[in-house]
Amino acid sequence: MAMLEAAATGQAEWLKRLLPRFVGQKEDMVFRLTDLAATYDHTGVIRVVYKWWKSSGERGAIRCARAKSIAAAKGHLETVKCLLDPYGVDTFVPHQQALKHVHSDMVEAMNAAISSGKFAIIKYLNETCKEELYQEGTNHKCSFHLTKAIECRQVDIVEYLFSNGYKATVFEFAFSAAVSYGPFEVVDLLCSKERCSPKAIHKGFVVAAKAGQLAIMKYLRTKREFDEAAAFQHAAGCGQAEVVQQLYSEGFQISSTTLEEAAMVAGGGGHLEVLKLLYGKRTISDEVAVKVFLSAAKDNRLRCSDINDQVGVIEFLNAKGCISSDVII
Repeated sequence: MAMLEAAATGQAEWLKRLLPRFVGQKEDMVFRLTDLAATYDHTGVIRVVYKWWKSSGERGAIRCARAKSIAAAKGHLETVKCLLDPYGVDTFVPHQQALKHVHSDMVEAMNAAISSGKFAIIKYLNETCKEELYQEGTNHKCSFHLTKAIECRQVDIVEYLFSNGYKATVFEFAFSAAVSYGPFEVVDLLCSKERCSPKAIHKGFVVAAKAGQLAIMKYLRTKREFDEAAAFQHAAGCGQAEVVQQLYSEGFQISSTTLEEAAMVAGGGGHLEVLKLLYGKRTISDEVAVKVFLSAAKDNRLRCSDINDQVGVIEFLNAKGCISSDVII
């Protein structure tokens, strides 16, 4: 279609002549045209489309959410400004009202920019939208963008957001994301902020164990001593056999209670490799084995990975000869 070609090639004047002839669903056409304009960084096309929308008698501003995310992901700063600037195009409503109505659009655009590492877009959105960008989420200060940057291993973006958009109230969420996903540089960055209380570091150690982050666990040990029982249990429950083995090799003295809890969550989660490892280190009583068997049979334990071989756990315990026929029945 000629209009789509004009939008894709940035021929705003040609598009201006074609639009009055269009017969069809205007809103859908606006979305298609602005998506193309955002893809190829044609701000002139966007302005023409907005003005056509207004002149056609349609009520209200058009959001073009997908176009915002496309432009943000590609790093097209001027296009993002054109799509978001409430004063540059007269079809927009006043600034604060516009921010209120398109909050979700900007959150998605910010997310797209973070995923693609487009720092200029992130800086613009952060400075333009300010608090509006962070109003939803835990503790009324959305940690989504910061944790997304951590997950995407965008260290420079993490440092910027942490210094220019987030308060201490989200530190715990950021730190948990960092020890879960890495990279190590982010964990070191957050620890260097001197906001890591002993409680936060201990929780981070447990989270790192659940995620199988051995290097980060080693680093956190340089910060303080740990009671490793909680980390051991959570690692077992999440199928992190390597972490369980490492804790054993470092001389962790496992109590009977901790062993039983670890076996329960490992068996219930279907983590056969971990269960075999636990059996290889210490004798587990028949009474506990029955509890593990029933836990696996019920299939209702927390799982933190894709490993969930409950059948394998049941077969393993049955082969040990510690499960009587009346338990099976």
